[in-house]
Amino acid sequence: MSWILWLSGIFFLVLRRILMRKDFKFAWILHYALLILGIWALAYAPIPFLSEAWNTPGEIAANIFELVVNWVIGLFGGSAGASYVAAVILVLMLVGTVIDLWDKKPNAVAKTTVYVAPALVLVTGGVVASTLGEAIAWVGYAAPNIVMTLTS
Repeated sequence: MSWILWLSGIFFLVLRRILMRKDFKFAWILHYALLILGIWALAYAPIPFLSEAWNTPGEIAANIFELVVNWVIGLFGGSAGASYVAAVILVLMLVGTVIDLWDKKPNAVAKTTVYVAPALVLVTGGVVASTLGEAIAWVGYAAPNIVMTLTS
């Protein structure tokens, strides 16, 4: 079942690319929703030959982010972990996404949030992060069910 995350993620990104040529009233919502489904399914798609901690693209990005941020904080003698930095960035990106979607045309901030939110949620801890992580995982794992429903 885990391999279908790769197929469904690619399916939604290809479908988004095809529908980008069409223009109708609420096309921006559909384009953005397909981007979210595609990217978040790929973020949780397991890579079979890697270890448990580096199993998915989202976990790889989260581990690299955590290593770099902890290294930079350590250079300045700080003790705060990468989770605080990731939480602040995540909140700022979510606020920026709401502001960016206000004009009904997702631009750079909204699209960047789609790409980096899974990794930032994996780095952060606490109740908010676990709730957001469950929501992202739910959307990512719902993608194969949507594909199977559409193709049956």
